Amino acid sequence: MIETVAIALFVFALLVMEFNQQRRLKFAAHTPRVKYVVAPLLSLGLVAMFWTGDVRVDARLIILAVLLCSVAMLRQGLGDDKVVTYGSVLAASNYARYDLITYEAQAARLIVTFRSKKSGSYSLFFTEKQPEVIKFLKHLVGVQTMPEAEYERQQADKQKREVNFNREAVQVIRNRRRKSVKEILHDSAQNKAKTAPKKS
Repeated sequence: MIETVAIALFVFALLVMEFNQQRRLKFAAHTPRVKYVVAPLLSLGLVAMFWTGDVRVDARLIILAVLLCSVAMLRQGLGDDKVVTYGSVLAASNYARYDLITYEAQAARLIVTFRSKKSGSYSLFFTEKQPEVIKFLKHLVGVQTMPEAEYERQQADKQKREVNFNREAVQVIRNRRRKSVKEILHDSAQNKAKTAPKKS
């Protein structure tokens, strides 16, 4: 039972920190409203399906259901100095840790993608205050931001340069003339003559 109490305290502390992060939201990302209905139903279904009558097991089951439901209620978005996401209670989601942030305005939403060479990339969708979000991203200090179209153009140019470089390297190898045995011996003799110590 002590383990169950410890788990409950840990989950409670985690949820407190997560909900405190919600206060740091400057621009909230779009969240499907159906999630607010599905999450409580799944939590209740989980409890009803696996209820055993054992106090210790059922307590852990309730903790899991509360955690599932609470996480579903959390919002994601942009804070003053970090991306507010699930589990972003420390500095792991600070803007400075991303190599590049791109944005793409579509008909009804703005897609903001956070790119990192170490941990990959992920995107958030914004359906409100799109011009304000773009302006906010452009004014981030120490963070490289650009439109998605510009990023794709740069990637295409980079790939084209790599293809051209590889093609030229192959051509150089193919056009390289093989030396005859006589030429090899001649070059070897010249190298020995250059490296031989001079007589005083």
